[in-house]
Amino acid sequence: MDQAPTVQERFRAALPTATRWLPGSLPQSPAEELRDVAAEAAELDSPDEWDRYGERGAVVVLETQVAALLGKPAAGMFVSGIMAQQSALRVWTDRQASTRIAIPELSHLLRYENDGPQQLNAF
Repeated sequence: MDQAPTVQERFRAALPTATRWLPGSLPQSPAEELRDVAAEAAELDSPDEWDRYGERGAVVVLETQVAALLGKPAAGMFVSGIMAQQSALRVWTDRQASTRIAIPELSHLLRYENDGPQQLNAF
């Protein structure tokens, strides 16, 4: 029984005939990734200017632009839709002074997030 070709083998086989591709590289080992990150960090001029969440950098720029676009005093960036959904649900229930909510039985929040609303909000 033949083994399926690895990602690297498929990549190398396809490369000579490729006319377009997305920038990127072959998957690296964790050690190689960490060496690359360390090398890039060593090239930074001033550690005081590094991006820090909530202080400066790309995330703050994005939040500031979105807040201005929406005419709001502030905006928050969530790294996942689930985080945003949980936060919106909590804000809404707090505003209504009620913990009564309805979520479909097949909801991602129930099935794949271990009943997140109940766990996080004590519903």
